[in-house]
Amino acid sequence: MPATLHMHQRSTHHTATTQSSDALKPPRSRPPQFPSLPKLAPLPFKKIQHSSVTAYAHAAGQSASSTVLADTETPPLQAELEAAVAAVERACHLCLNVRASIHDDGELDEGDARLKKQDATPVTVADFGVQALISLELRRLFPDVPLLGEEDATQLRNQLKESSAPGGSLAEAVRAVVALVAPADLGSISVDQVLDAIDDGRAETTSQDRFWILDPIDGTRGFLRGGKSQYVIALALVQNGKVVLGVCGCPNMSGASLECDTCVPDATRGPVEEASTQENPRDQGGECTSSEERGPLDSNVRGLIVYASRGEGTWVRGLEKSDGLTSTSGRESLQSDESERRAALDAGREGAFSHSAWLQPQRVRVDGVKRLWDARICISDHETWGELPLAAALASTPHPEDSDDEGGRLHHAEEWEAKQLPLCCGSICKYVAVALGAASVFVQHPVSKPTLKVWDHAAALICVTEAGGQVTDLEGLPLQLGTGESEFAPGGGGVIVTNGGLHELALEAVRKGQQLLVN
Repeated sequence: MPATLHMHQRSTHHTATTQSSDALKPPRSRPPQFPSLPKLAPLPFKKIQHSSVTAYAHAAGQSASSTVLADTETPPLQAELEAAVAAVERACHLCLNVRASIHDDGELDEGDARLKKQDATPVTVADFGVQALISLELRRLFPDVPLLGEEDATQLRNQLKESSAPGGSLAEAVRAVVALVAPADLGSISVDQVLDAIDDGRAETTSQDRFWILDPIDGTRGFLRGGKSQYVIALALVQNGKVVLGVCGCPNMSGASLECDTCVPDATRGPVEEASTQENPRDQGGECTSSEERGPLDSNVRGLIVYASRGEGTWVRGLEKSDGLTSTSGRESLQSDESERRAALDAGREGAFSHSAWLQPQRVRVDGVKRLWDARICISDHETWGELPLAAALASTPHPEDSDDEGGRLHHAEEWEAKQLPLCCGSICKYVAVALGAASVFVQHPVSKPTLKVWDHAAALICVTEAGGQVTDLEGLPLQLGTGESEFAPGGGGVIVTNGGLHELALEAVRKGQQLLVN
């Protein structure tokens, strides 16, 4: 099979096999190994309790390798999930490398490293590099599974033709950042291979029953802006019309960026099964407050990998430290505001990126808030609470604490403002905030265009639902992301993401608020 296999070629090759149920079964071979990437912590599932055993052994001062696992049965999609997590993690390091080269004015060192797509979204070498890197790796491991991706290489090819300086093209810059983090199994990577890999995901549709969906960077503006702005590498697998796997790489996400220290279980409390049942302040409708014993979303930990697989829950761990993939100077430049952390790294002590307990995956669940008045609402940083449908609905509803007994002052709803989590940029980081319990509700409001892109939702959707949350359109119907089309039309023009328990209340409030704002 040619190395530069495109979508339409894959479809032709796979047509004869899609009618067979065997074609949809995960490969039964051993999960792929990635020798040049730091060893990944085993992915935890109900049937494989590696993480809980390892966390418990770590807490007891024992070696995880000395613990005998009673059940080593490989769960469904294990090979696909391990490959997806490894590919997304490499992509995170690619982004960190490129981000470290951005000057204060937002420009990149690699010459003209930003283009404008037709929709005026800024595109960087990181967008193209991530799609090329993940496409190359997925094609090597799963050659018959097509990819729907956001980018195509048309502009890169045109710029390459016009470039007069050998090696000075944007395409060469993309090749260089891919080669820096690519697994050794891919061998030497050429510009043509990179361009073909990007175009491997350019098709607008696929007729196959099994395919990947990739958003190389959701929130490119956040990537360029830096600071607390967010961006996410999002990869999902669709099988028989359903999203069955999702991985969200969040290189810039931390407890500080989510303004919450206690939204997920603390890795130091023992096995994840026990940690995940610890009382969470948000379960009582309270605010997330700092504590002496801070959880994994401590402000000293930046970089998260959030992933989920059908029926196996949602998990989070810190981004692996990579001595070979990301330079120390680049990492320090990116986080120059964290002087204490940087001093620890300079002194050669173990930092948060390589903290063994934090790198053990932790199962996460949505919060337990049951009243909209107590919910933390995730909004875009450019939105104003008072102008949103939820605000209009709640302002017209009596506050549950309104009382004039004994001459007490009324708690007027119009004077009340919800707890908010403003995040930039993109939709996926807001889904992730709900999955981690940092927010209770996120609403993507209708825009002028009636359709949305599947890659802006697929990977994050399963992370929310496997964490116990719920995602629908504004008519209360499931999102249709597995049709093979790159776009879908949500009912009501928007999407609502909640902790599940608030879903019907939030949906009703949004509808009411929309009517109030129109009238």
